[in-house]
Amino acid sequence: ALFWSSSMQQIQRPERERFSVPNRHGVTLSRKQLLAREFLLRQRACKRWIIDILADPTLENSDLAEIVRDGTVLCRLMKVIAPHTIKKISESKNAFHQMQNIIFFNNALTNAFSIRADWLPLPSEIVNKKSLVRLVDCLFMLADRCLKYGIQCVVDKPMPMDAVRAECLEFSSEEMQAALEAVKAQAPKSQAQLAASEEPSAPAPAPAPAPEPAPAPAPAPAPIPTAEEVQPPAPEPSPAAPEPSAEVPAPVPAAEPAPAPETAPAPPRPRF
Repeated sequence: ALFWSSSMQQIQRPERERFSVPNRHGVTLSRKQLLAREFLLRQRACKRWIIDILADPTLENSDLAEIVRDGTVLCRLMKVIAPHTIKKISESKNAFHQMQNIIFFNNALTNAFSIRADWLPLPSEIVNKKSLVRLVDCLFMLADRCLKYGIQCVVDKPMPMDAVRAECLEFSSEEMQAALEAVKAQAPKSQAQLAASEEPSAPAPAPAPAPEPAPAPAPAPAPIPTAEEVQPPAPEPSPAAPEPSAEVPAPVPAAEPAPAPETAPAPPRPRF
């Protein structure tokens, strides 16, 4: 989004010329080609700025993606600009250590130069050479902050964007296509896409109401009986006596008579 807005400021032209700008050979460039060319020019300016700050002409033979891939050059650049921000630089070829170098560089951008974390480049994008759009944006912001803070090494060697643009460089169709794909991946949504994303989704159709059940027919009134049909109520039956239990009780044995007490024989009567 940062590159998109800054690039649009660079290519603002009158309405009749905005979408048909001829290059030095008279070939008309479309708006997409202008954006791709602007991104390639910014890449070239970042490469020259890094070489100027580090004073290392051996980097001239490599492109920017290859220069920054392992993160060592980015850490060296930050160590020249702000020496206290980088404590360690790993020279290992391991992808983990290369990503760690880029993380050190990102932390320095956030802590020392107050660059927002959501603007920082992703370490995987740089190590795998997928996209440099965010890195180029951050390098331009870094150069602007250095000029604002008065860091002497950058004040003496600012970003050479005007010099690169004055060279009228030409790029191959493959480079233009690759740059266009990278820019499109980071471009913000159009106004129509934003409106569609912000528009509330249509509510789901309400389910059809269930058919109401038919009312039950009213019961027919009972016929009124005539006097002949009316009979007195039958008397209620008296409660029946409880039926004897089917079990017959066992007979109780009769008690034996007690034996009579034995009486002593009467004494004989005296004779007179």
